[in-house]
Amino acid sequence: MGGGKRAAGGRASRTAKAAGKKSRVKKAAAGRKKTPAASSGRQPAAPLPYRFLEHTADIMIEADGNSYLDALQNIARGMFSVLGQSRPKAYLEIDEMAGNREELVVYVLSRILAECDARRLVPCRTDVLLYDESAPRLRVKVWGEVKNARDSIKAVTFHELLVKRDEKTQKWKIRVLFDV
Repeated sequence: MGGGKRAAGGRASRTAKAAGKKSRVKKAAAGRKKTPAASSGRQPAAPLPYRFLEHTADIMIEADGNSYLDALQNIARGMFSVLGQSRPKAYLEIDEMAGNREELVVYVLSRILAECDARRLVPCRTDVLLYDESAPRLRVKVWGEVKNARDSIKAVTFHELLVKRDEKTQKWKIRVLFDV
C-alpha cells in the first residue's frame, strides 16, 4: 500500500463511516416520542479534553490536563473514541513501568490497546489505582464493554511524541501519534 492511497482511503473512509453512523442514529431517534427533557432544549456539550490534529495517514491526538495523570487519562479517552463507544460493564487492570514519563505514556497506551484487543473490550474510561512518579510506574483499571471495536489502531508510536508541562500555566500537554 502506498502512503497516498492509505491516507486518502483511510481518513476518508473513517470520516464517511462516522458520518453514516451519526445519520443512522438520528434516523433511529426520529421515530421516538419526545420527552419533556428532550424537547426542553439541551445545554451544549462540554468541550472534549482532547483534540485530533491534522496528520496525513495516521491519527494524532493532543490532550491537556491539570496534572500528568489528567493529561494521560485524557489522551486515553481520545484513543478510546477512535475504537468506538461503550459502557463500563467490564474491566481489566494494567500495570506498567518505564524509564521516564514519555515511555510510560507509550507503554501504558500500547498495553491498554493490546489487552483490549485480545479481550474484545472496547474501553471507555480508566481509573488510576497507583502512580509512582519515581519509578515511573502506573497501574490502571480500564473499563469498557465486550464487543467489536468500530475502528482499529495498530500501534501507539514514539514518533512526534510530546509530554511537557507548561511553565506559565503549570498544565500538562501530551501528544501521541497512533498508527492506524
